Amino acid sequence: MRAPLQLNVHFVLPLASHDWPSQVDPDLLDDVVRNAGRLDIIIDDGSHLNEHVLTTFHHLFAKLAPGGLYLVEDTQTSYWPGYAGRATISIDRILRWGS
Repeated sequence: MRAPLQLNVHFVLPLASHDWPSQVDPDLLDDVVRNAGRLDIIIDDGSHLNEHVLTTFHHLFAKLAPGGLYLVEDTQTSYWPGYAGRATISIDRILRWGS
């Protein structure tokens, strides 16, 4: 019989909070890592701005546990001009980085 899955879930902010800090604040990201401990799954559901997605990815991916998952929500915005998107931006750069 397999051992039960144990997850350490950590939210950057309470879900009902409206006092959002910047997701590209390195001190905030370091605090998240320090307080969460092992990071098995990271879900970026932040601002969806390309600069923010890339900065957060480059800061947190290296801290992901071996075999962990890094997910980015709403990736279609990386192509939308309203989010500073264009055809060769965050998602394409992340995919190239991983190859």
